[in-house]
Amino acid sequence: MIEVAFEILEDCSGISMASGSDANPPRRKAMRLADCPPVGGVLDQARRLVAEGFSVIPIAGKIPAVAWKGYQSRRATDSELVRWFGESGSEIGIVTGELSGVTVIDCDSQEARELAYGDLGIWSNLVQATTRGVHLVFKHDGERNTVRLGGVAGLDRRGEGGYVRCTQPERWTRQAVERCRTIAETTSQKC
Repeated sequence: MIEVAFEILEDCSGISMASGSDANPPRRKAMRLADCPPVGGVLDQARRLVAEGFSVIPIAGKIPAVAWKGYQSRRATDSELVRWFGESGSEIGIVTGELSGVTVIDCDSQEARELAYGDLGIWSNLVQATTRGVHLVFKHDGERNTVRLGGVAGLDRRGEGGYVRCTQPERWTRQAVERCRTIAETTSQKC
């Protein structure tokens, strides 16, 4: 297995990983880096998310790095993903709404989490940690974006016309979303 990894690295980087006394081992024809399969990272995560049926966009912090409205009705092509995530340093954003099939309740403060979990009774099978709080993920049921749910700053709904930063892409699978309920199924209050 290690030898195979070294061969891939040699082919992809042009650097010999050979050990021993042979200073000039025989070289195979060098491959271009673009010919090498991705070995992990943001590009692979973005490709997997698109394959799972999510619409993704590149973001810098919380701001889209591209004009993103078109990705509410179509998923990015592989060439777009390569351009956006190949070496740009962009993070992944998931477009919420019908195409991705998700609505997200964004809780950016302790007060927001307490209101969501307590007074509103909102809970989800799919929770993503964020810098300031959590994202509660639900099956999309026609919801649009709403800020300050219940009048609370930092408690927002991201539905049709929205996006969220994907801080934990490994949690986002179609199977995980299918286990989620809609917001209406979770709580009797309209969010």
